[in-house]
Amino acid sequence: MFLFSAKSSANVCSVAAIVLAATAPAVAGEVFQIASSSETTIEELATKLAAVLKSRGIASPAIRFAEPRIGDVKRNYSDTSKARKLLGWSPRTLLADGLDETVEWFLHARESCKDKR
Repeated sequence: MFLFSAKSSANVCSVAAIVLAATAPAVAGEVFQIASSSETTIEELATKLAAVLKSRGIASPAIRFAEPRIGDVKRNYSDTSKARKLLGWSPRTLLADGLDETVEWFLHARESCKDKR
């Protein structure tokens, strides 16, 4: 069974950049949506993450589909046009690159934790 769920996301560098930009007095009190401006299904996300893990010699966990749960958000799209217009912000990191950076961070953190035992 296929569970359709789509999300729009942003990586930590994008969020940090927008926090800095949003401190400008001209936009005080404004609310901005920060995301990729495109939907990614959970299946697409899992497939891309599996490819990143494979490229690093890490076995991908099994991907299983299940019935939707009560309260699941089926679609989530963030309109970032306000941030683009008022702050000159736009997403700069592709999903695959963001996933690669995230996996790298976790691998580094894991090694760092091993060194502290």
